[in-house]
Order: sequence, then structure tokens, then C-alpha cells
Amino acid sequence: MNRYLLALGMLLPLAAVGAPSLDPEAGSMRCGRSLVEVGDEAFVLLDKCGDPDFRQVVAIGTYSDATRTRAGKRQFRAEDRATLVTEEWVYRQGRGRLAKILTVTGGVLTSIRVSDRQ
Repeated sequence: MNRYLLALGMLLPLAAVGAPSLDPEAGSMRCGRSLVEVGDEAFVLLDKCGDPDFRQVVAIGTYSDATRTRAGKRQFRAEDRATLVTEEWVYRQGRGRLAKILTVTGGVLTSIRVSDRQ
């Protein structure tokens, strides 16, 4: 019984401190007193957090919405095509803190992850 309590007493503080770092994929990020979340538009992110420390385009994709003709065939028209740009924005939030990498696709924040480097 004493060994169980000793082990539990050692693990609980580690779990409490380590829990936030175990989830590298975050759904939100704090910028000062503001909070940005996955699903926010890029202009909201810029308004709350300012310009990123680093920004790069990682993918450009074109997709088409097909329409069906009366015969059931798929038809693609030029006006049904759209281009989605995916960018990664990096925010360094101070000395000794890991950078946050935000993915913005089509003007919408799609993911927030913690970098493994400062």
C-alpha cells in the first residue's frame, strides 16, 4: 500500500505539469489577452496576433466542383474551379517558449501545432 501511494504521489505532479505538453496539436493559441482558434479567418488572426515572424506558402491546390448533366455525366466548367493556397505562419512567443506553427488554408486557420524548436 505504501509503495502504491508513493508511486501515485510521484506521478500526479508529473501528470499535471506534463499534460499540456503531451498534446502537440492545439486547437487554440493565446496572443496577449486574445484567443485565436481553428476556424477563425486569417484577418481575425492578424488583428489579434499581428504579423507572423515567418510566413511561407506550402501548397497551392486547384479543385473543381463538377456539375452533372441531364445524362448524368460530370461536367467541369472553368468558372467552377477555385485555387486554395495553404500557408504556414510561425509565431515565436518569447524566449524559452516553443514556437507555434499555424496552418492557414483558403484564408481560414485550419491547424495550430507546437514546434519542436524555439
